[in-house]
Amino acid sequence: MTMRGGKRWWIVGAALGLVAFALGGFLARAGLVNADRWASVIGVFLNIAGLVVAVCSVVQARRSRQIGTAERPSERVQNTIRDGEVAGPALLGRDMQQVSLAGDPLAPAAPAGSDSPATPAGGGPSGDVENRVEGGTFHGPLIMGRDMRDVVLPPPPGGRQGGDGTSR
Repeated sequence: MTMRGGKRWWIVGAALGLVAFALGGFLARAGLVNADRWASVIGVFLNIAGLVVAVCSVVQARRSRQIGTAERPSERVQNTIRDGEVAGPALLGRDMQQVSLAGDPLAPAAPAGSDSPATPAGGGPSGDVENRVEGGTFHGPLIMGRDMRDVVLPPPPGGRQGGDGTSR
C-alpha cells in the first residue's frame, strides 16, 4: 500500500533521529550540571513552540467552522406527517425538480443560459433529510426521498387537480 508523501516522512524521521542523536552526544559531553542547564533552556523553547502551534490550531479550527456554517445555511431537513388523511398522492422530500401533480409529464427544463436557470437535482447543500409518517390514512402513493427529478404523480381519484396540487 502506498502512502501519500511516504518518502518525505522517512526523510523527516531520519533528520529528527540524527538531531536527537547529536543532541544526546552534546549533552553527554557537557557534563551533568551543564547538561541539566541546557536541557532546561531547550525545554523552555520547545514549550513555547508547542504553545504557538496550539494557538494556531485553535484559530484555524474556529475559522474553518465559521466559514463552513456560512456556506451551508441549512444542512438538515425534517418532513413529518402526523395523523394525516390524504386523498391523493403525497410527496415528502428535498431538492425536487420537475414534479407534476396532474398526471402529465412537465416540459423539459430550460437550457443553461436562458432566463430561468435550471440546476440539476442534488445541486443543493449537502445534509441529512428525515421523512417520517406518524399515523394517518393515505389513499394514494406516498413518495419520500431526496434529489428527485421528473416525478409524475397521478391526480387524485374523482377530481381534477390544479397546478398548485389542490383538488378542484
